[in-house]
Amino acid sequence: MASNFRGDFKLADGTLMLRTLTFETPGASVQLAGDYNLRRETLGFTGMLLLDARISETQKGWKRMALKVLDPLFAKKGGEGTELPIKIQGKRSDPTFGLDRGRLFKRRS
Repeated sequence: MASNFRGDFKLADGTLMLRTLTFETPGASVQLAGDYNLRRETLGFTGMLLLDARISETQKGWKRMALKVLDPLFAKKGGEGTELPIKIQGKRSDPTFGLDRGRLFKRRS
């Protein structure tokens, strides 16, 4: 599956600073910014996961019905699809990927 990677970066003092990094795959795109420390091999990125589908459309059965109430909360601007704040942190050998709960409700302000 092909992806389109784009980004702007700066390398200084052993740190790769990515001001913008975007990549796309069918049905989704990711927009990230952050740092990678080359010496410590640590990641610190935040960004957005943008899905073409609504969050409820990512599941089946009862889970789909339960998630329908969350569709407006996670809707992209314009209402179609899903917009989730994400973060990638930790060591390069064992990174953690997840929802950035600290930015979840701030993005609507």
